Amino acid sequence: MEDVLKRLDKLTNEEVRMVTAQVLEATHTVDDKVGRVEDKVLDVDNKVAGVDDRVARVDGRVAGVDDRVARVDDRVASVDDRVARVDERVASVDERVTGVDDYVQSIDDKVAVVINGAQPFLISQEQNIFNSDVRRGKRDKGSHTTSRR
Repeated sequence: MEDVLKRLDKLTNEEVRMVTAQVLEATHTVDDKVGRVEDKVLDVDNKVAGVDDRVARVDGRVAGVDDRVARVDDRVASVDDRVARVDERVASVDERVTGVDDYVQSIDDKVAVVINGAQPFLISQEQNIFNSDVRRGKRDKGSHTTSRR
C-alpha cells in the first residue's frame, strides 16, 4: 500500500504540475491579450486626445467667428440707424416739396387768373394792331426814354 500511496502522491504532484503549467500558459495568453488591448486603448486614447486638440482649435475659431458676427451685427445696427435718419430726412424733404408744390399751385392759379383777365385786353390790342383804321402816332426823338436830351 505504501507503493500505491507513493504512486498516488507522484501522480497527484504530476497532475498539479500539469494544471499549474496550463494555468501559467493561460495566464500568459491572457496577459498577452490584455497587453494588446492596453496598447489599443492607448492608441484610442491618443486619437481622442488629438480629436480634443482639434475640437479646442475649432472652438477657438468659432469664438473668433462669433466675435466677428457680433461686430457685423453692430455695424448692421449702425447702418439701420443711419437709414432711419435718412428716412426721416427724406420724409422732411417730402413735406417741404409738398409745401412747395402747394405754393407753386397757388402761384399757377394766380397766373391763370391774371392771364384770363388779360386776354380780353390782349385780344383788343391784337385787333388794333391789325386794324388799319387805328391811328398810330410817331414819337419825336426827344421823347424817347433812352434819349439823352
